[in-house]
Amino acid sequence: LEQIGGGLHLRLFSRAFVVQANPSSRPVVFVNLDAGMSSQLLKTQVVERLKTEYGSIFDHDNVMLSATHTHSGPAGFFQYALFYITSLGFVRETLDAMVNGIVQSIQMAYASLTPGRILFGEGILKNASINRSPLSYLNNPSSERSRYSANVDQEMTLLKFLADDGRELGMISWFSVHGTSMNNTNRLVSSDNKGMASVLFEQWMNGPEREVGRGPFVAAFAQANEGDVSPNTRGARCIDTGLPCDELTSTCARRVSSLAARRLCYHFSAAIALMSLVRQNMRPVRKHTVCRQGQIQLTSG
Repeated sequence: LEQIGGGLHLRLFSRAFVVQANPSSRPVVFVNLDAGMSSQLLKTQVVERLKTEYGSIFDHDNVMLSATHTHSGPAGFFQYALFYITSLGFVRETLDAMVNGIVQSIQMAYASLTPGRILFGEGILKNASINRSPLSYLNNPSSERSRYSANVDQEMTLLKFLADDGRELGMISWFSVHGTSMNNTNRLVSSDNKGMASVLFEQWMNGPEREVGRGPFVAAFAQANEGDVSPNTRGARCIDTGLPCDELTSTCARRVSSLAARRLCYHFSAAIALMSLVRQNMRPVRKHTVCRQGQIQLTSG
């Protein structure tokens, strides 16, 4: 409640990707949104706007909104009271701005459909994230932990969009890390590490003279299974002593207010390396897996 906005660090963007197998098939939409999360209300209003303009082409089944999970975005665009606490209620201006931006990005993507192909690549990105609860992670069975080389997911996945004439149209990368490079004392609206990575990548591809969002190449750094994954690779440290905080209690001599994270880590350079190094080795996307959740059986233990 005390974290009231006081300015702007980085603008928030909606980056849309429309994929259509052939002219007679229905397109699918993936939107990477600089926000803490999406909401049912937000998606419903976006779909309603799209139906008004495009009829039955778009609906809830082929439109996906994915948020970067920045912790420095506005609130008040949900339909549930619990989420209104921090914003002291529903904020119509926030919802309208987000709906307008998302719809506009989808319109731009759909209008610029270009024959091409999608390539897939993956790689390991180290030293870009840490587990913020390492002691809790050790409570997992050793048989489970032994399956992985680290206590965080270090895999980056990337889709590259190429036109038939060879032009690079865009890319989406997925990497697991919280949008908390800006710590909890921040008062500025910010797209945080993933938003900054998108800005740097688009400037690298489109040229620094282009305004963000105005170039032909669109770069989206999407969120994955970020769970307990922090971007602050030095960990939380005590402001007064500079020493690491207590891992068990997350305090400095029991003083919670003395904590601060002190490093910003962006994965822009890793995506460039992945996109460049595997330029010749990326494989076309040829299959996908459908998970029918109603047929999954869960057991406890």
